[in-house]
Amino acid sequence: EGGAEEGGAHTQGADTASPVTSPSEWEGSPATATPAALTVESGLGMTIDALACLRRAEDEMAARDGEIQATLAVKNELEARLYAARGAVGDGLAPFATEAEAADVLATADQLEDWLYADGAD
Repeated sequence: EGGAEEGGAHTQGADTASPVTSPSEWEGSPATATPAALTVESGLGMTIDALACLRRAEDEMAARDGEIQATLAVKNELEARLYAARGAVGDGLAPFATEAEAADVLATADQLEDWLYADGAD
């Protein structure tokens, strides 16, 4: 009553709703197991202000995740363009560039790649 069961599931007294059911309370075979009873109390015991604060924090984390995904997409595009530039200098554009120009393009690509994998990784 009111303590932690094996596996970390917490139970409450019989007169209150229990937000967590332990596997021993499930019915059916493991493949089709469903909780025997699950009652969710409004607000989960939180004040409206606490719930609003957590929702704002979740929104901020979701926005940050979006920024990270956008940054990763841009980095991936930069990496693809670096490989394309190296390939172009060595193949299709070689007749149109001097050795010094080709070396300059390759050096710039190396510098950008170094930044991308070192400083740009943050």
